Amino acid sequence: MDATLSFFADENISPALINWIRITGYHISGVKDENMHGASDISIIEKCFASNNIILTHDNDFGKIIFTNTVSFFSVIYLRPGHFDGNFHIPTLKSILKHKELITKGTLIIGQRTVRKIKIRIKHIELKPDENN
Repeated sequence: MDATLSFFADENISPALINWIRITGYHISGVKDENMHGASDISIIEKCFASNNIILTHDNDFGKIIFTNTVSFFSVIYLRPGHFDGNFHIPTLKSILKHKELITKGTLIIGQRTVRKIKIRIKHIELKPDENN
């Protein structure tokens, strides 16, 4: 268990995946836990930046926002394809967590699983100097 990693589940993340994260020993809250249904993606990004939570999503809008807006964010893990069966994404998240030292402030991680392989891409986005604190 690594108590330093904390997740925030977007509303499209299945309970099965959320439960696996909890059983694995990580902290996770989310849209459902915090009654944030209908909250804007930017408000979720800002909340997670303030608390150093990793946004876990199937929604590519988070990536679009961090590339096109001046918004501070901690980290986003975008799981593809957007299946609703959380068990499908457990192997992908396990692979990402094997390299958890790469999950730092300003990282966008895309985990894509096919039947035969898992592909992980990590993009570090330079934050403005005052955002690194």
